[in-house]
Amino acid sequence: MIGVEWQIGNGCASSVMGLAPFATMPVTRRAPHVCLAGWPGGHDNPHWTYHERDIVHFLDTDLTALELTTPKYRSLTKASRSTTEQLLSELGDDARYYRRVAFRLQSSVAAALHDLGS
Repeated sequence: MIGVEWQIGNGCASSVMGLAPFATMPVTRRAPHVCLAGWPGGHDNPHWTYHERDIVHFLDTDLTALELTTPKYRSLTKASRSTTEQLLSELGDDARYYRRVAFRLQSSVAAALHDLGS
């Protein structure tokens, strides 16, 4: 598992999500092309209170334009988690493994990637 953090202008790092057409990727992260996606803002979601001080995630995205009440936000979050669990359940996978992981690759590529972050 490879995590990617991108420094953004507000002094935080954005925990980047990777998408790719690899069988090693969780089904919820498979896409026709390799790409990185990250939230470049701050802790802008008033409903998400479990944020890390120096790291932002998609859960920090500003949702004020949606005019969600806290109960509606919680309901949508619960439904999203349930759907994700269903999608990952066939393989005995778990979404909690990917909170700070961009890519899940074959272990054989670890040596080639070892010095990439240095």
